Amino acid sequence: MKFNEALCLQGGAMRSVFTDGVLDCLIDNNIDILNVFGISAASKDMVYYPLHQKLFAYKANVSAMSDPNVYNMSNVLLGKSVFDRDYFVSHIRDKDFPYNISDIVNSDFNLYIGATNINTGKIEYFDKNFSPIDDAITASCSVPVLFPTVKINNNEYLDGGICENIPFQEAIRRGFKKIIVVTTREKGYRDKINKEDPKEFFFKMKYRNYPKLLSLLENLEANYNNEMDLLDKLEEEGKVFVIRPTSTKSFDRFEQDLEKLSNLYNDGYNTCQRNIEKLFNYLK
Repeated sequence: MKFNEALCLQGGAMRSVFTDGVLDCLIDNNIDILNVFGISAASKDMVYYPLHQKLFAYKANVSAMSDPNVYNMSNVLLGKSVFDRDYFVSHIRDKDFPYNISDIVNSDFNLYIGATNINTGKIEYFDKNFSPIDDAITASCSVPVLFPTVKINNNEYLDGGICENIPFQEAIRRGFKKIIVVTTREKGYRDKINKEDPKEFFFKMKYRNYPKLLSLLENLEANYNNEMDLLDKLEEEGKVFVIRPTSTKSFDRFEQDLEKLSNLYNDGYNTCQRNIEKLFNYLK
C-alpha cells in the first residue's frame, strides 16, 4: 500500500540498526511511504527500502563493523577516516548487498539525503536523481573530525546531522501534513551540554577557517535538544508520528557487539510492529 507522505530518518552511526528494523517491518507490512528523508547513517540504509531488500541494510552494517578494514578508530591518528568507504563499497556493499539506483529512480519513491555545506553552514538535500548518489550519501555520513569532507560541485560537505538531526523540519518545509519520524534515541533523551568537552578543541583546530560551520559545532548539543523539544511538541499535537527505541543507554555510537546490534534491530522491528495499527490509522 502506497502513501504519498513523509518518512524522516535520524542517523546516529550504528544506532541506525534500529531504523533498519523499522524499515524491514514496513516492508513486511506492505507499507510504502513514498517520500523518504535521511540524515547521516540513515542515508546509506534507506536506499534498500524502496527496493524492498529486507535485511540488506542491517547485514551491511554488521559486516562493516566486523571488518577491521572498514572500521578502524586508530586511523584518526594517521589523519585518515575511521571508516574506509571505498573498501566498504567494493568489498561489502556492492559484493553482498548491492542496490540498483536506476530502479529507485524509476520507482514512485523520492529520496532526500541531507548534508551540511561547511562554507554556508546550511543543510542541503540531494534527491534520488543526483549522480553519483554515493557522494551525497558519503557526505551525509561524514562525522566531523573523524571523517574528511566530501567535495560536490566545488562545495565541501559534512554530516547532515550538524544542521538537522532528524529531517522532519525539511518535510514540514516541503508541505507534508503527515510525517512519520524514526528516531534512534529513546523518548526524553537530551544531550549534556559541556562547553569544556575535549572535542571543542578539535573542532576549533580543524575548522577554524569555517566560522559558520564552527558555530554549529559549538552548539551541537543545544541545537539537538531544541530540535527534540520541537519534535515532542509536534508529537503531542498529533502532527507527527514518532517511532523510538526502548533504550540506547548501553549502546555505543560505533557499537561492535553483535548481540547489542541484533537487539537494537529487533527493537526497531518489534516497536514498529506493535504500533502498526496506529500507524495505519495515522496514514489514512
